[in-house]
Order: sequence, then structure tokens, then C-alpha cells
Amino acid sequence: MRRRHKGQALIYVGVFLFAFVSFTALVLDGARLYFSARETQAAADTAAIGGMLRLIETGNASDAVAGAQQSANLNTVNGQAAAIDATNIFVGHWSCSPAGNCTPTFAPGLPPYNAVRTTPNYPISNLLPLWQSVSHPRRNATAAWLTLGTGIPGIPLILANCFSCYSSSCAPPPEDITFASGGTGNTTSAWYYPGYPCGGSCGTQDLAKYVPAVPGCNTPGTPGVPQPALGVVAPTVNLGNTVYATHGTINAVCKDFPCLIGKQYLVGVMGTACGVPTSGTQTVTGFATVKILGTRCNGSPSGDAPSSSCSTCLKVQAQFIDCAKPENASICSSQLTSECPGCGTGQVVMVE
Repeated sequence: MRRRHKGQALIYVGVFLFAFVSFTALVLDGARLYFSARETQAAADTAAIGGMLRLIETGNASDAVAGAQQSANLNTVNGQAAAIDATNIFVGHWSCSPAGNCTPTFAPGLPPYNAVRTTPNYPISNLLPLWQSVSHPRRNATAAWLTLGTGIPGIPLILANCFSCYSSSCAPPPEDITFASGGTGNTTSAWYYPGYPCGGSCGTQDLAKYVPAVPGCNTPGTPGVPQPALGVVAPTVNLGNTVYATHGTINAVCKDFPCLIGKQYLVGVMGTACGVPTSGTQTVTGFATVKILGTRCNGSPSGDAPSSSCSTCLKVQAQFIDCAKPENASICSSQLTSECPGCGTGQVVMVE
């Protein structure tokens, strides 16, 4: 009898040890999968951001894939380099409209490219292969270039929607901004009154006060400047807001802009296309950045001046800058990101 009891005890001990070892292995497998999944998510996030940063540098999908792969290798999953196969990296277009109340949509391969999605998975061997010997935790991440939805324009200028660009290297050519009377013909931009309705009828003085003031150049008392700039900060503008644009009758403001040559400012973009009269109420559809290259005021040139065929013009270069960089904080001012076709001043954001 004693031998029988001893045999039963050994069986119980064996069952208990097997259950204990199995439970321990299961706990270890679960913990490894949990931490591996977190590492996989980190690799996916890093790769998506790295791919998107490369995309806005070159605008090339192949470069974006290479950038995502290089960034992923900075991470490890289960002690191994977190390499991502190119088949798990997708370059496409992310949209979410209207901003703030919408369903995000990512379309791989759809231009214009403004997003990179990564879907990596890594083999994790299980200690206790109850269901499978190897697990493959998969995670998704999408990084997109989102343009500003809210901004404080640095100068009282609004551009016509003449361009479409999602890359910092994809800058439109310099353009002459002609403030022709009536805004007809080759209109590419307009002045706008930040303080409209200006308490009645708006004029040159109502516009000039929002031009940045440069001491000793376009400030009160400066010779030859009939409407000196006062450097007043313009009101915040949101996507969908309306502004009042105008042409002609205020050409005197041109004399304030030679002081601003070489400087960069955030400006609004309106829905109206180039070559269409822009006087009157206009809807803001996005934001860009312009660098003032030169002026020609009443025929007198300054800097990289516009064509001599224009008597009162500015010459500007539209640029697309990264608002996430500290050096651009003063240009971008307040901001609310949103998907905005055709304009490119913004920042890389993890959207999924």
C-alpha cells in the first residue's frame, strides 16, 4: 500500500511540475509577446516618421521607403535589429476632411504623396507552442505631412492657389505679384485687410499698419514712406475663414516692402485659382510661406526686382517649411494641423 501511495504522489508531483512549468512558460511567452509588440509598435512609428521626413525632402516614394527602412534599423525587437521589408512600407495620400470631424483615409500609391504607412511584423519563438510555435506581432503606423489649419499671417498678403506641393524641394518658381487695378489679368495674389471692415471703408493706412516695421526703414518719420508700417500683429486666420482682398488704389504700401527683402513670412492661400480677379471676399484654403526677393515700386527696383514691365510689384518665392523645427516657430505662429491639398507649410504628425 505504501508503495502505491508513493507512486501516486510521484504522479501528482509530476503533474504539478508540468503545470507549473507550462504556466511559467505561458507567462514568459505572454510577457515576451507583450514587450515585443511594444517594440514592434515603436519600430513602426520610427519607420513611418523617418519615411515621411525623407518624403518631404525629396518627394520621391522610393526615397521614402529607404528612409523608413533606415529609421527602423535604429530599433530592436526581441533583441534583433528591427528591419522592415519594403513590402510592409506604403507611400500614399492621407486625408481627413473636414478637419476635426472626419474619417481618416489612407490610399496607398495615390498621389500627391503626403503620408507613409508601415506594417512590420517579426517572428517570436514561443517557449510553449500550444497554438503555434512562432508568433508574429504586427503593428501599424502612419505618419503624414499636415499643413496648417490656423495661422497668423506675417504680412497682409494672400496668394492665389497656383501650386500643389508636398515636398520641401518642390518649391514653385519665383513669381511677380502684380497689384494691378481691379485684379484682372494675371492675378496671382492680392493685398487683404486683416482688420476688415475697418470701421467703414478700408484704405492704404488700414493695410499698411499690419506690415512688419523695420526701425529706420519703414517706420513713422521715414522719408519717402507715405503710409509707414506699424508692425501690428494680424488676427488669427483659420481654414474656411473669409478675408477681404483688394487690388490697385493702395500701391503706396509697396514702398514698405524693400525693408523686408530676404525675410520669410506666413501667408494665406485662397481657393481662387491664378488668373482670376481676386478683389472682394475670399475664402482661406490653406497656408504657405513666402520669401520676399525684391520689389519694383513706381518703377524703382530693389533686390531681385520683378520684371520692368511691372511698375508696382513684389517678387516672392513660395516655400514650404517644417513648423516642427524650433527656428520656424515664429513664422508658423499658432497652428492646428489638417490635410490641405495644394499647400505645404506644416509638420510631420503621427495620424494613426
